[in-house]
Amino acid sequence: MQKNKKQKISLPKKEGVFGWMSYIGCPFTVFGLMVILNILKSHAHGSSGLEFLILMGLALTIPVMLKSKYHISLSSKTILSLLFIVATIIFELFIYAPEDSGGLSQGVHCLCELSATSKNRLWFIGWFCFFSFLWYLRYFYKKAKDGYRYVWLKVILFFLVLSILFLFILISTN
Repeated sequence: MQKNKKQKISLPKKEGVFGWMSYIGCPFTVFGLMVILNILKSHAHGSSGLEFLILMGLALTIPVMLKSKYHISLSSKTILSLLFIVATIIFELFIYAPEDSGGLSQGVHCLCELSATSKNRLWFIGWFCFFSFLWYLRYFYKKAKDGYRYVWLKVILFFLVLSILFLFILISTN
């Protein structure tokens, strides 16, 4: 009798601390981006509770990005850097354009009321939140292709649970 080769049984991969941090960090970055858009739309300067969302998103996202085994290629980093530079130049041109030039949107008029450091900080954090969201989408896609189980279900559940929690907190504080 011939011995059969031992077949490897593909067990589901287990997620570590950084894997679970990614499920929490992604909603925080999206909520942070929504907070920035709300600040720009409503002429508000934000509250400490809402700024907490942005800081939590950054604190959870940066370690996950640095420790991830799904790195971004050099060409993708170059393209993103060029997009950031071009978008920043366009942003600066619209912000410091005279108001009588016509065609300026409500968001630009709102930004004109903020200080220069606030504008730059909001722009950089907003861009980072947007980049982080796109990175998370790629990260979860690669993770699902790599054999981790129920990745997209976990993402949706964390979004729903954290959305309900934040909505409850916002309603109870008002």
